[in-house]
Amino acid sequence: MPQPFKRKNRKVRMSPAVVVERANLGISIANIASHWTKLESTLSLMYTYLLFGQEESAFRFYHELIDLSLRKKAFMSGATDNLPKELIEKVDKFYSEVRRLATARNAVIHGTWAIVESKPNSLLLCDPKD
Repeated sequence: MPQPFKRKNRKVRMSPAVVVERANLGISIANIASHWTKLESTLSLMYTYLLFGQEESAFRFYHELIDLSLRKKAFMSGATDNLPKELIEKVDKFYSEVRRLATARNAVIHGTWAIVESKPNSLLLCDPKD
């Protein structure tokens, strides 16, 4: 569980390069990014299958939508006439869970990272205003 870091006159170095210096920890950031890309691709495929392949550009269209809310609206719009109500409710809950996880994912992927020499097995996720 992440804990606040108390500086106590220790030199903190923030830089995009610190994740390379702690590659054994930085690889976890890449792993999160990679899994998220797979999730987005799977959601795009679900949308394409939902339209029964009727729209050739459905995958590309859905994948280019940046906002998760828009993706959910697009999916739910297609689901209304093509899926049973129980499945639509499950998909709605799933999208809510993805949105919750997106907040945590964004903090990691778009995070400002730092290191402290006295903590060689740590990467510190900093508040962007720092």
